[in-house]
Amino acid sequence: MITTKRILLSILILANSASSSVLMALPEDQQQPISISADQAEIAQNEGLSVYSGTVVVTQGSMTINADQVEIHNVNDELSLIVATGKPAYFRKQVNHHEDLTQVWGDNIRYQLSNEQLEIIKSAKLEQQGNTTSGDRIIYLLQQDKVNVFSNTSGQQRVQMIINPKQQP
Repeated sequence: MITTKRILLSILILANSASSSVLMALPEDQQQPISISADQAEIAQNEGLSVYSGTVVVTQGSMTINADQVEIHNVNDELSLIVATGKPAYFRKQVNHHEDLTQVWGDNIRYQLSNEQLEIIKSAKLEQQGNTTSGDRIIYLLQQDKVNVFSNTSGQQRVQMIINPKQQP
């Protein structure tokens, strides 16, 4: 009886671990060191702000950011917001273990770490699982796998989507 209970408990723990890794961006990414390469850096520790400029490359686990300028905001000594600016800025991250990298491009990319939210502003493009979404602005909640796409107010940049059929084995 005790052995059966232990086996059931082990199965429940494994099932819970597997489902949580599917729902969240790779949790091990947050435990990896952040590597930053830039031409110039300005660090204001009292303000919790670091600004990197030039050809900036930021990596942490599966996440990579390429931009002309990157701001890193800290609150209570914890990374809270990354803002990348470029023509375009580029962001990629593996959202879960079962999918390819998610990639985004835009003139301004805001990555809010507390709720895993990406906001891509101006000339926004999202590529995920072979499908492409573009518009003036995209808000992507990584944990919820929810995307909102907006056209600009002049109507010149409408929302566009390309959805590819699933490949048959």
